[in-house]
Amino acid sequence: MHQLQQVRRIGQRAYIYARLRLDLMHRLIDAHEFGKPTDKYSMNFRDGEIYIWQGRLRGRIQTVASIAMKPATVLWGYAPPFADGRKLQEEELIKLYGERHNLGQLTCGQVPHGIPNGPDEANEMKILGYEIGAMAMYIFGGDYIFLSITNELAGNELVTLVSDLSSPVPPVTLLDVLEHISRYVDFIDDMEWSLGGLVEMMPGWRLETRPVDRLQQQVFRIFDEQGKVLTLLVARDESGRPINVLADGVRKYEN
Repeated sequence: MHQLQQVRRIGQRAYIYARLRLDLMHRLIDAHEFGKPTDKYSMNFRDGEIYIWQGRLRGRIQTVASIAMKPATVLWGYAPPFADGRKLQEEELIKLYGERHNLGQLTCGQVPHGIPNGPDEANEMKILGYEIGAMAMYIFGGDYIFLSITNELAGNELVTLVSDLSSPVPPVTLLDVLEHISRYVDFIDDMEWSLGGLVEMMPGWRLETRPVDRLQQQVFRIFDEQGKVLTLLVARDESGRPINVLADGVRKYEN
């Protein structure tokens, strides 16, 4: 596990929303027969452009961070060498957010992440990449989509933000939450915190916590802007981490 707890806390806030946006982009690629989501992307960082499946899907791209093991650090996109010869604007939002909220892990251009060397390091780098990507979406705004791309030759993980796709990604719905939420449980520390971030990033949505008799259970109701509701029953372990989630389906809310 990495040691960037400031990054993790913010990333956890936006984690569900960010993962849903990523999954919806993969669905878009499938629906338009651009190829499988695992097909590699072609990127031109000098011009800030990304091409997916031989350019049939295009968009804007910018670097958020690079995660490496030699040295075992995160290098933010506003720092050299990414910043060399360029006028930085959006990339500096990470640093500005860190300065505003006194988060030292965001204001230092290169920070140690603490992932130990070993057989799990690639998986841990990917997990950190997803959390950095989710954090970046929380800071930059919900219109972006993060991509965490493994460079096996360089031995690093490149975290980017994608925007302005030539085919728009559909908006998140309660049905999307219903379909995907169980896949995210293992990566969530506090379900209430992450669901709160989801509704924060979805205008017109709200979250309601329902009383339960058992300490190791939580019940949430998520309401969308159309008056529909999704009920989730979350089981927790002794430390409070979610271990399972059951959904009651999306229904029209009736008082």
